[in-house]
Amino acid sequence: MSFLEERKIGLVNKVKLRLGEILTQQGLITKEQLNHALETKRPGQKLGDKLLESGDITEMQLMEVLQQQLGIPHVRLHNYNIDQSLLNLISKEYARENLVLPLKKEQNKLIVAVSDPLDYFVFNDLWLSTGFIIEPAIATKDEIRQQILRHYERENLAEQFDLEHEPETSRDLTLEEETSPVVKLLSQVIQQAVVEKASDIHFDPHEHHVVIRLRIDGSLRTEQTLSKNIQSSMITRIKIMAGLDITEQKIPQDGRIKRKIEAEISTCV
Repeated sequence: MSFLEERKIGLVNKVKLRLGEILTQQGLITKEQLNHALETKRPGQKLGDKLLESGDITEMQLMEVLQQQLGIPHVRLHNYNIDQSLLNLISKEYARENLVLPLKKEQNKLIVAVSDPLDYFVFNDLWLSTGFIIEPAIATKDEIRQQILRHYERENLAEQFDLEHEPETSRDLTLEEETSPVVKLLSQVIQQAVVEKASDIHFDPHEHHVVIRLRIDGSLRTEQTLSKNIQSSMITRIKIMAGLDITEQKIPQDGRIKRKIEAEISTCV
């Protein structure tokens, strides 16, 4: 019996009630809302995703119900001590595409945060690629995206900018392709701000370094500290994105940046 078959059988045995039945029993949705969701969801769309899309339930409510339904623990990733050495087991591209994140290893088991605990094919892929028995833990999509940005992408960029490099030309910084390190950095900062629902991005220049902070729930949180040699290129790139005059350095300028971040549109003033 393959791991995929074992996982399916194990989870099916745990499911005593259907998701819709649990949600209605707990008073989170009405029978009318359930029937409407079942009738209007797209082919292949999961009931939970349809209820989230229509605003009938929150993602946190869905996580709690899935935990009860499947007996799989729900984890909050904001303060989770993730084992950095495990990131090499799952590629950044696979993690982003499937919203999975390795958390810790216990003997021959790998604990992995997932947003969909019923995606048996992902579990099978991870088992084949890592050689570990996969134990899922449920986390919200936003939290997994945040941690992927924090642990995979941001650390790689920080290593790049710790090295001395020549300032990039305005021609390089005009390119939309993420070939330039500064272009890639700012794209990821904006993406992280959207994912973490930040209201502001602050670039705070100091004598020997630049600090990037996000304002989340009214509080400023330091996200990255970069070497000073990136500052001029970063300012030029922001001006280009906002349609400002890159030659003007003595007077304030107002601009607006509009970016498409995955399925969302982010407008920064």
